[in-house]
Amino acid sequence: MSHYGNFSIWHPESDLYLKDLKTGEIIKPEINSGQTESYHSWSLSGRWIVFSSRRLDGMFTRPFISYFDTSGHAWKPFLLPQKDPLFYDTFIKSYNVPELVTSEIKLNPRILSGLTDDKIVAASFDDSK
Repeated sequence: MSHYGNFSIWHPESDLYLKDLKTGEIIKPEINSGQTESYHSWSLSGRWIVFSSRRLDGMFTRPFISYFDTSGHAWKPFLLPQKDPLFYDTFIKSYNVPELVTSEIKLNPRILSGLTDDKIVAASFDDSK
C-alpha cells in the first residue's frame, strides 16, 4: 500500500499489508521497515514470502525473505544470502520483482530475445547522415 499510484517501488511510505479473506481484517505485519517495501511473492505453502525492500540504503531494492508461522506471526526478514558476503555492497542493480520458484529456470536469453548466433549482426556507425 502506498499513498497514491500503482508503482509503489518509488514511494518510501510503501508497505506490505495482509488481508484475512474470511474476516476482511487488514493488518500491517512487522516485516515492514522505514523504507520502501514493494513487490512480493509467496511460496506454495503460503509460509514464506520474498519481497523487494530498500531498507538497507533507501536506494536499491534487494530481496528479503520472511517466514510466517502457523499463528500468522511473521519472523524477522533476512536478505537473500550470496556466496560473497560483500556482494550487495557493490551490486548496483535492483531486485524489483523477486519470485519464489519451485524448479530450475532453464532459459537461454538469446532464445528469449529471438536471437541465435547466426543472426547476430555487428553494429556499425553511419556518419553520412
